Amino acid sequence: MNIETFADTEVKSGVLSSNEIRKGYQEYAKSTWNSISAMNYPETGLPADHLHYQREEGKLTENAFRIDKTSPTDIGFSLGCVSAAASMGFIDQFEAHQKIDCTITTIENMMNDPEVFIKTGKNKGLFVNWIQPSTDKVLNQWPGNESPVKQQISTIDNAWLIAFSKLAGVQFPEFNSRIQNYLDQVDLPFMFNNETGFFCGCFALNPSGFESWHYDVISEARIAYLVSGENIADLMGNLINKKSERSVFTDSKGHFGRASWNGEWFAMGWPRLLVPEDKLNDQWGTTYRATIQKQKDFAIQHNEGYYGFSAGLDPNGQYYEFRNPESGESTAFYEPQTVVTISALVNMGLEEPVETYMALQQIHQKFPNLMHLNNGDGDTVNTHTGAVQRDQLFPNQAASLLTCWNIVEDCKPQNLFMQVAPSCIKDVYQRCLLW
Repeated sequence: MNIETFADTEVKSGVLSSNEIRKGYQEYAKSTWNSISAMNYPETGLPADHLHYQREEGKLTENAFRIDKTSPTDIGFSLGCVSAAASMGFIDQFEAHQKIDCTITTIENMMNDPEVFIKTGKNKGLFVNWIQPSTDKVLNQWPGNESPVKQQISTIDNAWLIAFSKLAGVQFPEFNSRIQNYLDQVDLPFMFNNETGFFCGCFALNPSGFESWHYDVISEARIAYLVSGENIADLMGNLINKKSERSVFTDSKGHFGRASWNGEWFAMGWPRLLVPEDKLNDQWGTTYRATIQKQKDFAIQHNEGYYGFSAGLDPNGQYYEFRNPESGESTAFYEPQTVVTISALVNMGLEEPVETYMALQQIHQKFPNLMHLNNGDGDTVNTHTGAVQRDQLFPNQAASLLTCWNIVEDCKPQNLFMQVAPSCIKDVYQRCLLW
């Protein structure tokens, strides 16, 4: 279901009207924004990657503390979240201006720190993967233990920072020149392999060198092509047209879909937060619907019908790549899990706003401990055991908020980003043959 038809949708359940569901997304966005705001370090304007909720005498509480680590992805998404909060009326323009100014000032300061902003050439460089948000310095030790951080430069982390910086520059034009000034110094093409036409995944710092793997294009790395200049963006369509025998799948209704590598939802869904891929090429819309249906098929078989398989915190607090291998190219063995990542389900609302809302309501009714009093949902729930991970990851919370913003305000973040997208973007997507 396309977002633009949402306002005219009749809810077949007869219980809720489309306006009530739209209001529900607005309220969900507000609660989610509260969790995002709680992760912010006001002294730097940087977000924590993880908000941990404490237990007291074995009981659940709303007492939480920030885990003092962040990434360029988190920082980029935070700019998008402030844009969403201002647009949806959760904060006024003055507060939004202060938040954006603080974050940009910190980014500018970090670019003068050679441990945080690694030079790749004259006047250019890239941000390291892990930063301490309380100080805006490089993170050398993982919070809570003595393990050293193996620092590296990540393609996708720098790409998300660029993408949401561009969006913020459109929504807040008073900051556009400062944003453009630091973007001119971010050297994402350094991560591009001209021989293969793919982006390298990471560049290790000690010892220095590119790691051996690269991103497939049917992944969140699509956004990297679209923020690296016209020449690289133009190559994306050709790469997507390269397929293996496992690149295409069919769902239970016989619809074709294009596989991501692992079958994690975010690889398919996050770029659509900014890019209306379904409108640029009908095959993308079909792939979204087929991927969602494939998740439902997998859920019926393994998880009592609950779906939303994507990376998140497992109920024990470990980061895990929950996935549907039936919509992935990887042949690696995967034991089906009964854990649902809530942001993945919410993100599917970009394609199925009504059905997604109903599915989210069903989860809330069965697993009420998932919900925080005023701070949105926890990250995951094991729908078989009922174990809930009440902690929250910043990028997952941000993806939920930005999805709601798209739904409630008729694709506004997509419309903003398209104003600064490469001029070749329509041609690139029209050349894509997903199957």
